[in-house]
Amino acid sequence: MENNGWKYRSPLSPDDERKTQAAASKVRPALARLREGHDFSVQSVERTLLGLGFPRDHVQVQAIQVSPLQTSSTPPPGAIFVVTVGTRGCVHGDIRPSRLLVQAEGTTGEGTCLEPYTH
Repeated sequence: MENNGWKYRSPLSPDDERKTQAAASKVRPALARLREGHDFSVQSVERTLLGLGFPRDHVQVQAIQVSPLQTSSTPPPGAIFVVTVGTRGCVHGDIRPSRLLVQAEGTTGEGTCLEPYTH
């Protein structure tokens, strides 16, 4: 695979597409409520996703990484999240003061839902 293979998302089967879109439709309003309440903590995002009924082993939440270009070692407020759905479905994105991003698509060329931080 070429060096940029990680950028290409796998196509979803019709069943995975349906499941992934349905999951994103549940995630988006729940996280929008958190954002409206100015709650961007990893714990709150994880609790919210688990509260929607997603299994613990299908949910991953982590703090937003500090960019190598930033002078501060304090991470910015917010969290990155992933919910795996079906065979290759990914609902992923981030929640932060400036935005809520929820994407529904297939796995990366590396077979994961989350792009590696180094990219």
